[in-house]
Amino acid sequence: MQQHAEKRITPNTTTGELEAEALAEEKKEAYTPDPDITISLRGRQFTFPRSKADMIAELTAEHVIQMMEDEKTGMTQEAYLQMLVHFKQLIEEGTTKWLS
Repeated sequence: MQQHAEKRITPNTTTGELEAEALAEEKKEAYTPDPDITISLRGRQFTFPRSKADMIAELTAEHVIQMMEDEKTGMTQEAYLQMLVHFKQLIEEGTTKWLS
């Protein structure tokens, strides 16, 4: 199915080749103790091992916090607090639009 979705099936592709490729992919998935996950961000696909997800999330959170603290220097305290409230609402809604 993935071969069809990726448009890798051509008139020159034999059934044997497709089956061999599918079997190899199934074996790879069966023997991978740390499967890859893929996320889409700003129209780009990022693939990494599941074991790295927590580290990537932590680095991302640190980066976002640093950016917000940097913004604080050019804002009034009231504007900064409004930004924090808005950011909290976005997180609680579960939206990722603020990432793009």
